[in-house]
Amino acid sequence: MAVDDIDPDDLSRLIGQIYDTVANPETWPVVLERCAEFVGGVMPSIFWQDAIVRWASVFYFHGEDPHCRDRYFQTYAGTNPLFPARSFVESGIVMGGGDVVPHAEFRETRFFKEWVQSEGIFDAVGANLQCHPTSSACLAVQRSVEQRVVDQSSRARMDMIVPHLRRAVLTGRELDHQKARSDGLEKALGSLSTGIFLVDKEGRLSLANEKGRQLLEEGSFLRLRGETLSVAHPKIDHALRCALRSAATGKPAIDGEAALALTPVTVKPRWLATFLPLSTGARLKARLGFNADVAIIVRRAEIHVASGIETIARIYGLTAAEMRVLRSVAVYASVEDIARALGISAGTVKTHLTALFGKTGTHRRADLVREIAAHGNPLT
Repeated sequence: MAVDDIDPDDLSRLIGQIYDTVANPETWPVVLERCAEFVGGVMPSIFWQDAIVRWASVFYFHGEDPHCRDRYFQTYAGTNPLFPARSFVESGIVMGGGDVVPHAEFRETRFFKEWVQSEGIFDAVGANLQCHPTSSACLAVQRSVEQRVVDQSSRARMDMIVPHLRRAVLTGRELDHQKARSDGLEKALGSLSTGIFLVDKEGRLSLANEKGRQLLEEGSFLRLRGETLSVAHPKIDHALRCALRSAATGKPAIDGEAALALTPVTVKPRWLATFLPLSTGARLKARLGFNADVAIIVRRAEIHVASGIETIARIYGLTAAEMRVLRSVAVYASVEDIARALGISAGTVKTHLTALFGKTGTHRRADLVREIAAHGNPLT
């Protein structure tokens, strides 16, 4: 499956189907099947995994045996050696399993021997769709034994669709999840911390959530001209018009950029806008009671706040294996408990602990726990 073999029309249709999930979330399994076929893999899924509390939950999937899926989430999610290291990879970066844990090391783990191998899986390609300090919403497409390791073609193909999957998940999943627990879309949108504006291709506003209305009332950079959403800065307002017209046709809204800066670089705080084409406008109108061509997601540009484990990993250059042991030190009382949880020998745990002591300048496991607490975010 070479990149040169990609049919532009097929790719365009796939991207359109990805955005269709905003209006029809029940189509996610079919869309994920198409994504797996495009990338070259099997058993695609979007799931959430927390590396600290060792909990995971699937959002959408295709082709997995329910028993296989249940075994992972009930028994093996906590032993997955790709976490927590995978959670620290920036959202949108395509990765293979070997990028996080070397294949030879991965095949020695309990997770591989008891779950991966029995399911006929050889490798996986994916990306984080949304990251928090110790957890992430993940996209994963498995590679079968016949398909072998993730190759450059699979990476390149995944890289073409991940930005669209991220936007669809960010808006579609959040809106639908909140809407299911509320009396209407207005209330659903009101619980989000980002500003959401549903507009037509000319920028005429159909709906804004509570945060969006707050930004309009403040008027520092966003405002209404009649019924039309506009930006205070003239050049940025022109860029907004262009992005809306482009997004309404299903094309990338901003050439080469992930988001449009709504404030000049000299203005703090900075605010960014992401554009989600609502390619199923008719279905959206029928479902929600109004017409909209584009969803604009407005968020404050913020610096990522790392967890204590991530901070220590970056400062001292820890390997993925050392991060797993460090995480377990904060959870388990003994070396034997850590070994059982990670599916490795007690001797291997001791080897990693020795490396951790050497890198961090500590001498006991209790010192490592204090290091985690000292480097954690004091606001969480």
